[in-house]
Amino acid sequence: MPVWLILALMGCLLGSADAARPESLEVRDRGASRGLLTITVMDDGSAYIAPDHLAALLKGAWAVKGERGTLTVGQRVAEFTRDQTRATVHGQAIELDLPPRVSGREWLVSRDFLGKGLPRLAPGVSLALPTEARKPAAKAVQAAVPLEELRYRSYPSFTRIVIETGARLAYAVVTGDEEVRVRLPGLALTRCRPPTGSCSTSTDPRRAPARASRGAARCSRSG
Repeated sequence: MPVWLILALMGCLLGSADAARPESLEVRDRGASRGLLTITVMDDGSAYIAPDHLAALLKGAWAVKGERGTLTVGQRVAEFTRDQTRATVHGQAIELDLPPRVSGREWLVSRDFLGKGLPRLAPGVSLALPTEARKPAAKAVQAAVPLEELRYRSYPSFTRIVIETGARLAYAVVTGDEEVRVRLPGLALTRCRPPTGSCSTSTDPRRAPARASRGAARCSRSG
């Protein structure tokens, strides 16, 4: 294999240690979105933001002079120094986790500046997950579950009720002062077949769960 190809492969392998993967946060100013700020996360876990990008979102300015970088928003200024974790925001010194990362004229500053310095640099500005990431997951709606069989037996101190359904059924337990009710919101009463005695032919699904829940409550209390 040619030597230049070996060196090229070695360069790729060595460079992979600094490979970055982007994330993002939404910058909001008093409830209004200013856009997405990219968070650059290195393979070693260190995370940075581009101050020029943050300046653009906040309608500020970013300037580099020698070993110092200055982020200006309105009348407030944040100053960073190359190879130093100490920064100054509106006259107050803060200590960041990492010094600025400089490549040519491009600077990256430690992500924790967003929590330690941004509130002082731009009061009223907040950060949030992007709107897409904050969308609530759709809730699965359970179809009506048919009642297969209802069995009950009364004892001196409680009544035992057994409900068999055509599929798994969601339920909720509601505890009161004198009873425990088990609600079966997805139960569909299509037929009734008690082991003995007569049975009401009502098909209202709201009535059978109420009777069943009262029986289950007495059973639960006695146990």
